Amino acid sequence: YCNGLTKEIVVCDLNTKKEWEHETEATITACHKEILRHEIVHAFFNESGLQDSTFAYDGGWAKNEEMVDWLALQIPKIYKAFEQAGCL
Repeated sequence: YCNGLTKEIVVCDLNTKKEWEHETEATITACHKEILRHEIVHAFFNESGLQDSTFAYDGGWAKNEEMVDWLALQIPKIYKAFEQAGCL
């Protein structure tokens, strides 16, 4: 989770979860990276004030887990495309 007050990101150690005991270290590492990207996107939304300034009937888009997941999954690809295009 991302704590906007303390400006900390906490990710559990999946190696300590029983349901992950048969997963490979590579799978655990990949999942950890995906979770961390997701929470970093939340952190940027929080730092930008977007978590408070977006409003919709069922919640603001900046708190929408689907939107955050999309960004967290696509940003590495977008970054790579920016690098290849020389537009950073």
